[in-house]
Amino acid sequence: MQEATCVINANGIKFVVEQAKTLQARVFLQTELFDEYDYMPDQGEEDGSEFNIHFNILLVTFPYSFDRSFAGPSPPPSPPPFSLILC
Repeated sequence: MQEATCVINANGIKFVVEQAKTLQARVFLQTELFDEYDYMPDQGEEDGSEFNIHFNILLVTFPYSFDRSFAGPSPPPSPPPFSLILC
């Protein structure tokens, strides 16, 4: 199963997914997208926390939508405020 690398720091959350080391996708969610964002690093952890998450779980965690009423791609919706709680 494909995994995404997640880095959480004081500036936001970054996701990176690679496909066969030839294609890479990156997404950065700035802190302004969240209703609340409190990053409390462990002692000595200044660059942020990094972990891997299964890509399928990541896809169902963040909602997405599109308009099926016409053939072309829908305009991007205004970004909703996210609340993400990781335990």
